[in-house]
Amino acid sequence: MLKSFSSDISIEQWHKHLQTLNIRGVVALLQSDLPDFQKQINFLPISGKDDLKPETIISNQHSKVHHYLGGENAVVFFDTTKDFDANQFAAISGSLIGGGILILIVNQNSMSLIEQYGSHKIRTAQKVPSGSILFYRLLKKLIEYQCLSVYQNNILYSPEIYSENNITQSPEADRYSQQKTVIEQIIRVAKGHANRPLVLTANRGRGKSAALGLACANMIESDKQIDKQIIVTAPLKTNLEVFYYHLLQQTEHLLTADKTKSNQLCYQSGSRITYMPIDEIILKQPACHLLIIDEAAAIPTQQLEKVSQIYNRLVFSTTVHGYEGNGKGFEIRFKKRLLSIKPQTRFASMTHPIRWSELDQLEKASFDALLLNCELTEVKTASKLLDKNKVRFELVDKKLLLCDEDKLKTIFSLLVNAHYQTRPNDLKRLLEDKNVSLFVAMLNEQIVGVCMLNREGNLNSDDINAIYQSKKRLKGELLPQSIIAHSGFKQAGKLTFQRVVRIAVHPALQNLQIGSWLLTEVESYCHNNKTDFIGTSFAVSEDVLHFWLKNQFSSIRFATSKDSATGAHTIEMCKPLNKDSEALLKTLTKRFNQAFLYKLKGELQNLDNPSILAIVRHQLNDNPHEITDYDSAELHAFCEQQRSLSMIEDILILTTTNYLIDLVLKNDKITDTSTIEFVIDWSLKQFDKNALIEKHKLTGKKALDEQFRNLTRQILLISSNKR
Repeated sequence: MLKSFSSDISIEQWHKHLQTLNIRGVVALLQSDLPDFQKQINFLPISGKDDLKPETIISNQHSKVHHYLGGENAVVFFDTTKDFDANQFAAISGSLIGGGILILIVNQNSMSLIEQYGSHKIRTAQKVPSGSILFYRLLKKLIEYQCLSVYQNNILYSPEIYSENNITQSPEADRYSQQKTVIEQIIRVAKGHANRPLVLTANRGRGKSAALGLACANMIESDKQIDKQIIVTAPLKTNLEVFYYHLLQQTEHLLTADKTKSNQLCYQSGSRITYMPIDEIILKQPACHLLIIDEAAAIPTQQLEKVSQIYNRLVFSTTVHGYEGNGKGFEIRFKKRLLSIKPQTRFASMTHPIRWSELDQLEKASFDALLLNCELTEVKTASKLLDKNKVRFELVDKKLLLCDEDKLKTIFSLLVNAHYQTRPNDLKRLLEDKNVSLFVAMLNEQIVGVCMLNREGNLNSDDINAIYQSKKRLKGELLPQSIIAHSGFKQAGKLTFQRVVRIAVHPALQNLQIGSWLLTEVESYCHNNKTDFIGTSFAVSEDVLHFWLKNQFSSIRFATSKDSATGAHTIEMCKPLNKDSEALLKTLTKRFNQAFLYKLKGELQNLDNPSILAIVRHQLNDNPHEITDYDSAELHAFCEQQRSLSMIEDILILTTTNYLIDLVLKNDKITDTSTIEFVIDWSLKQFDKNALIEKHKLTGKKALDEQFRNLTRQILLISSNKR
């Protein structure tokens, strides 16, 4: 039945092979075979660490993914019988130690497919049974890399390489050489020149969290008489289990009698190692000799930037590939930003695995299956001008994509490179979701741009009413659901939407209009398929917002919560494609404008001013408040110091807000950016006087009053010219 497997091996033999080579084993079995298999492995010496208990993972527990960052497991039971969560699999498989066992609980469909893969009948087949295409892709890769065994009817079927004759010792090498170098670099950050942070990147299992713990232990041990204050943070304290394990292995004997105080380790020298959530660090700004941020890619980049501005001695540590979603974004975006804040930032990477041997095949199989290791292909950089006729656009047939590995890798690498939150589950969605479609832009027959769309809307009346009454939320219906639930327009539910989930252009060819041309092709496709709206939702940044505004998209809503990865506000935008959608958009933008001006005083007060400026210019063009003769006289009196600011502030703020919208920004009458910044902070955000003085570096209240008078003179001049 399983021709590529050998049945002549016991579980004990098989596990001996895993431990001898320090590699991980994967076993697929049916739920009915689980009790017997579990009974047998209970007698095996799985791990020398008492705290590495078996972990049971149910594949649909999405919220648990971050709990496995920085942790270690010896045995994992991963249930795939109902669904396959690729994010969880990527996270949990990386936590498995060498010699450990990953048990995949599969359904009969999956088992049948394993049997076909194992008998070589379906290695090149294009048709697969119903279920998760990505999971079947993973199974195929696990078999190809010879790291999957099957347990059926009390018999373990394993690849031939696991036979007793093939058991060999792992080649001897100094697996810890990179770790030793990194430990020295971490210590240098604490003891050497200030403002030289270290950014440490590695794939799972390379020992980066252990290196952090060992470096701190070294500092505590070598400076027993010196008071050291070290702060460590991560998305969750549980992410630091490996850090604390290695730290305490070296320093437990140096702790004070009470050992710990709250989230602190207290040492006899007076040194302390304190865990604090990053938002608390930013709020309290406690003094320390070293700040360590582990799993940094899973922390909003705005928060990382803030601590970079506050502290002079920092170590950022993170995983490179996308098991947690934004490691690539950390690589692409945050490193560049950090260098602008701390130009002498140092970088280090760890490539040699420590948690398992280099002979281990599980990482290679999972990386290949989930495309965690896909890299951008090189393209020839075009000139500053590119002829649109040289670019070809096409709708991708996703069925054919399953058979074209190079095309799939090219598309997904563009998506990963462009977006900090592209996760393994996005690959699953791309391959499996019937509502998802793909457009690509091709230059010289090479894919250089991709647009991922999600079809939404056309809801039934029961769902619309339930959404309106906040009784129900539908997965994959972001835009119509948002309009119904947050703006109260039920008619949106009957309309059809195509939401741009991702749009990406190869970095070497950006700013050549390829993205806009691709979007135009997508709009044409949507219009021809009787779509009412094309829309998008994204975390606001000045450059991304500019792209959508340039392509005539209008803002319809700011989400109440910020993006979890960047800490930026999330905005929803739409473009109408017919008269029905035009009428609704007009109402939506009017509602947005009212809410926008109000929220700038509160929840949107930290929205960056260039983004505010862009939105105001694009769509806040209501009729301005007309300055009456009385208003004009009072404002002139203020300019002549015959009135105080408090006496005319109500007139000035109303006048300034409206003329800011109608004249100052819309027609660029004031080009002085410092004046525009001041107007936005005072008139729209309504900063208090002290905040204005501090932000705009004014010498005091008199300088502030003079700033207001200069602004008033400009407003009066604009008003006079308009008349």
